[in-house]
Amino acid sequence: MGINIKSISSFVNKIGVKSILETRPSTISSINFNKLELASKGCAEKTIGKHLVPKNLYHLTTKQNYKSMLEDGILDVGGEQDFIQGIFMFDLVNFFKRWAPSKANGAIDKRKILLKYVSGYGDDLVLLKIPTKELEKKNLLVRSVDRASSLERRKEFVEIEKNWKKTGVSPKNEFKHLIEGDAAKNSKFYKKRKEAIEFIYPDEIDMSKVEKIGTIRPYQDLLINEMNTGENFLLKAFKEALKGKPEEKAMVVLENSFK
Repeated sequence: MGINIKSISSFVNKIGVKSILETRPSTISSINFNKLELASKGCAEKTIGKHLVPKNLYHLTTKQNYKSMLEDGILDVGGEQDFIQGIFMFDLVNFFKRWAPSKANGAIDKRKILLKYVSGYGDDLVLLKIPTKELEKKNLLVRSVDRASSLERRKEFVEIEKNWKKTGVSPKNEFKHLIEGDAAKNSKFYKKRKEAIEFIYPDEIDMSKVEKIGTIRPYQDLLINEMNTGENFLLKAFKEALKGKPEEKAMVVLENSFK
């Protein structure tokens, strides 16, 4: 069974960082999801895979769990995280560019946080590619990582989370996409707002449809190497993982994120 990536908010909360985006006021209330939904209604279902969803999505897991996936023949769905249960994936270019620290998104590098969480310090990571043509695209969801981890309104969100099953009270509209996820065909609207996003798929995926792209050394090893040599943590990790693959072309995006 693979490790499904938890929302960044949950992990950051556990390690004691109050907010990934604490340097920027929350803008959740300014997002009009009704307009977003209406704008997407004119998109024909047959065009979802071709235009509105990335051709490929990527998933990180540990080497040990990857072996289990091969034995079982499936990339399985993990436990519920912030109301959503599924396989958590990312678009590589969005991950390299928008998960980086910025004036708009805060000072924390969410890319490093993700590697740290999945690795658990001690295990090699495996980067997997999932072609979206192999998925039921109508079931594929998208969510803003930035707003899922914006904890200016964390108390309100936690209160909803705590009482959700007990009260059955629907969350406020501005939390709807965090709790239920948004249709993946709407990802273009998030990209226009230059947001870091994650994709969630609620069903298991046959491993025959999944490709191993490469491996990444344990977080702790990469961190020690950076401290000893000054070699950039993320550049080293993904340069090794993507070597010889078509995805290697995306390295320029990662490199530019440090300029």
